[in-house]
Amino acid sequence: MKAIQCKNKLLFMFCMLGLISCKKSPQNQNDANESTPRSTVIEGRWAGKYGLADSEPNYQIEFLLKIGGDVEIKQGETIDKGQWTLTGSDVRVTYETPRTPGAIFLWTATYDRINKKLTNGTWGYQGFLERVGTWYMDKVE
Repeated sequence: MKAIQCKNKLLFMFCMLGLISCKKSPQNQNDANESTPRSTVIEGRWAGKYGLADSEPNYQIEFLLKIGGDVEIKQGETIDKGQWTLTGSDVRVTYETPRTPGAIFLWTATYDRINKKLTNGTWGYQGFLERVGTWYMDKVE
């Protein structure tokens, strides 16, 4: 009788050991491949205003930040395309537009994750990257 109980206990322990040591499957594809770009909450549509020099921002602008670093910049009916990066809380958007041949525009801002805002924004182009104007945006979607 004791031999049967001992065998049952050993069998139970081996079964439990097998369950515990099984490799867990990833919950999503990103867990399986760490090099796959991950989404962050910054991606999506942003809308706000920009201004020239020291004037209050009053011109409408939208950014569509896409996974992978592509961005669409919409001003009125015009849509330009460029690239964006996020380093810590620093957002950087660069693009060219046929309306200003040869000019490379640079927009920088601080990403406020809690309030979903882009703040302290400055923008410029080519030799005037320091500050042609200021801007801000709120997350739309």
